[in-house]
Amino acid sequence: GMTADGDLEMMAPSNRLELQYQYAEPKKDRPKLAVAILDRSPSMNWQLEAGKNNTNYVPWGDKSKWHYLLWGWFAMTNDMIESGSADCIDNDAILYATDSERHGPVTTSNLNSLRRWILENPPGTEETTNIDIEFIRELCAGEQKLIVTISDGAVGNWSDIKKEYLSLIAKHPYAHIQIGPESEMSNDLKAAKRKSSTVTRGKDIINLMRGISAEVYNT
Repeated sequence: GMTADGDLEMMAPSNRLELQYQYAEPKKDRPKLAVAILDRSPSMNWQLEAGKNNTNYVPWGDKSKWHYLLWGWFAMTNDMIESGSADCIDNDAILYATDSERHGPVTTSNLNSLRRWILENPPGTEETTNIDIEFIRELCAGEQKLIVTISDGAVGNWSDIKKEYLSLIAKHPYAHIQIGPESEMSNDLKAAKRKSSTVTRGKDIINLMRGISAEVYNT
């Protein structure tokens, strides 16, 4: 919806899907940084749900994969805020397609700057979808982070980064959401005993993302 100031606001649904997540080691403290790694390839603009894909308010359309991805991430961060968890958790995001971009961690008081950055960088026009492993190296250094990845297809350079990627994320709470059919990445994550879920409906994206927050942060 739109706020009184004309800003876009994702309204969170009332229900959520609770999921159990597997960790490489028992968690002693909740991760102090939650990072969303989001696919912004052109196909994320494609319609996911039946009905008119209305572009009057958002250029990507309110039935698109990108819209439900945004809705889910907004709902997840809203849950953190409402539970009080966000007071001690920073948020960050990496957007990937032909190139990868990272915003950088923000506190709750600066969360709107991260939200606006994501909104201002919707899916582009270049078809290649790659994950820059250097961003993953930087992200996975140091203490545990919650890492959530979302994609709707194949990652073009997955075979090149697979071994290092799986090693880097091994100590971190991690969940992957695959929109549509399984990919090489999603299958390899499952083989490595990391959580990976396939979805075909918008509300499942939203509920899965809220379930991630609920499991890790008790939101």
